[in-house]
Order: sequence, then C-alpha cells, then structure tokens
Amino acid sequence: GVKFMPTGCVNGQNLESYLSFDRIIACGGSWMVKGDLVKAGKFDEIKALTEEAVKLGATALDMVMNIGALRSGLYEDVKEQLRVFKEAAQGNVTKCILEVNFLTDDEIKRAATYVAEAGIDYVKTSSGQFDGPSMEQFLIMKNAVEGSATKSKVAGVKFPRPQNAYAFLLAGADLIGTRAAPEIIDAFDDLIDLEHGIDPEGGPMKKILFFAALILLLPKIPLLNNIFSSSTNSSSTSISKSELF
Repeated sequence: GVKFMPTGCVNGQNLESYLSFDRIIACGGSWMVKGDLVKAGKFDEIKALTEEAVKLGATALDMVMNIGALRSGLYEDVKEQLRVFKEAAQGNVTKCILEVNFLTDDEIKRAATYVAEAGIDYVKTSSGQFDGPSMEQFLIMKNAVEGSATKSKVAGVKFPRPQNAYAFLLAGADLIGTRAAPEIIDAFDDLIDLEHGIDPEGGPMKKILFFAALILLLPKIPLLNNIFSSSTNSSSTSISKSELF
C-alpha cells in the first residue's frame, strides 16, 4: 500500500505518534531550528534540540550554512557552527546547504572547503527556496571537496528534469534530491533507447558523449531539501549515481 513521509507540523512531542501509524515510512522536521532561536543566536539550544532529534531516531540531518557570517568574513564563527552541527549529529549522516546562488565563486569554494574540513558527509548546493545553482557553481563546489570524504549533492532538479539530473550525475554529483524521482527514473529507459538510436551497439563512449551533450540543456536549477531539513518542510527523494548507471 501507499506509504507517507510527513514533514510538516512534526516535533519532538508528536513524532512517536506519527511513527506508530503503519502507513508512515519516515518523518522529517525542522523543529530543532526554530526561527527565534536562530535570530537570537542560541546555538546551544539548537544543538540540544538536534541531539533530541537524534535520540528520537533521526538518521540524516541538514543545516544551512550561516552565509551572512561567511560573507561578512566571520570565518571562525562559520567553522564553529559546522563543528557543533557535526557533533550534535552523533555520527549520523550530515549535509550542509550553501545556497550557492547568494555566493561568489570564491565564497562557494571557501564554504565547501570548510564543510569538508568539518567532516560533514555532504555539501549541498541549495535548499530550494531560492534560485538554484548553475553547472559552473556546482563544479566549483564539487572540486573544492575533491580528495576529502565529503560528497556532493544537487537537489530539486527542474524541467527538463531527467536530462538535468543525468547531466549533474555525469558531472560528478553523488546524490540528486528531487520531488520527481519517479519521473526521472521512468525516463531513464527512454534516454537509453535514444542513445541506442545514435549508437546501435550502445558503445560506452557514445553514451558518455550523449549524456555530456545534455549538459548544454541546463538552466539554473533550484533545489529541495531532505529529511530533517533545517530550511523547508517539503519532502524529497535522493537518487544516487549507482542507482542509475
């Protein structure tokens, strides 16, 4: 039967009641980063609420980098907030969102480098509430973490979603986060059939060249968030490179 993953109105008090329903596969929420706590800079309380979420079963946590501090040159503040986030996650999967559309190329590189230095599992381009990244911005982010344990994520792929998703995967994205996972996966066979029409033998080099050509179709791409996101209540699904290729 149909399963659900609620992400709105979920908090530490009602989470267990949601999960007790057999149609609920998982829950997401942002109660640990309440707006008033963020504005007041009460990061100790945010950390405590994040630790509570982990105790309740959270296995993946997102944060949005303090880009105001980054752009103001308060680099030590940025690093400390990343450290606290990683510590509060207690070994669970961590992702840091950069909102690259607000950053210069140099700021994207610096931000991604800090994420990798903090040992965060994924650096993520955007939350989806604003304009998303260009391919060039994604590549700057990806290249900044190359050689580290930190992986890269692109989310919220827009129309034409299948082509854009595959182009980002080809460019090195480890995860694609999107509301349109079925659409993207269902279109994969059509794209492969089209590629075979170009090369009936299905040669790997032609396949690479075919998907590389799709990069030319990329618009700016706004992105979405994942479970336990600190910036949105929208549910999304992640698609990994290994699941498609």
